[in-house]
Amino acid sequence: MFLISYQTIFIDAKLLSVKYFNSKIVKWPQESGVYFLSLPFDGATSIGKGASGAPQAISQYSEKISPYDHLRLRSVSDFNLFSLELEKGFFKSHIEIVNSAGTQIDKLDLNKQSLITIGGDHSVIRYSVEKYLKSYEDLVVIQLDAHADMIADFLGDTNSHGSIMQNILNMFGEKHELIQYGVRQVKPSEHQKMNHLGSLSETLEELLEKLRTIPGDRPVYLTVDCDFFDPSCLPGTGAPCPGGASYNDFKSIVEILIEKNIVGADLVELAPSLDTSEVSVSLASFILRDLTLLIGTNLEGKKLNS
Repeated sequence: MFLISYQTIFIDAKLLSVKYFNSKIVKWPQESGVYFLSLPFDGATSIGKGASGAPQAISQYSEKISPYDHLRLRSVSDFNLFSLELEKGFFKSHIEIVNSAGTQIDKLDLNKQSLITIGGDHSVIRYSVEKYLKSYEDLVVIQLDAHADMIADFLGDTNSHGSIMQNILNMFGEKHELIQYGVRQVKPSEHQKMNHLGSLSETLEELLEKLRTIPGDRPVYLTVDCDFFDPSCLPGTGAPCPGGASYNDFKSIVEILIEKNIVGADLVELAPSLDTSEVSVSLASFILRDLTLLIGTNLEGKKLNS
């Protein structure tokens, strides 16, 4: 559990040794495969708390669902799966928590290893995405989210979950690209930025068409905020917003991305304590299975072509 006293945060070791789909817990990335990184922190949220409990909840619920996808005719157990273990201890800020994983992230060999980060709030993905931006000069970042997350700061905090995409944009090179879909709660300044970038797809059909045009060898990173989904199917998130996507919408996105070069992903902003029915953690577990299949299949293809 998190014990918060003023600015000091203690992370219990149990939260940092989380397995998904029978993954093997390791300290450092060595073998080829998909690596899970759990960052159970929600101190950068501005509304509802609870995302710190997501990794453990998804881990436990993932044992209840089949690892086999009957549509893809594949199982996540087909792939080498590992969970990176972080050090327990005291941290003065969420930036220290994210940076504590930096050495492990830096050691990833993206030619044979891929990372899925599980939050926690959206702010925790910063170091992971930075690794991918530095490794791929033409990376496409796809953001599925109810919010643009492009505010400059929240009450002076430039590292809040509402600023994560702005922080990522600040790290962009000339060839990097952002694609956004699902955004339905936005500030005027964010709307102007999206219009300037041409990053927002207003409809699912528009998004799918844009995804189809991505060259098959161009690297793609996918970030999934749980508030992307409609609260009727995923109410357990800190900032739910009506009018969101269904799981079938997400699967239609996956069906196109399975043919693309998906090199990394994350799943953030699940707050299991806000939904005691377990509907939300159930959907999140299926989403994580889909992300694992996406990335595992892509790694497998790279190995066959090498």
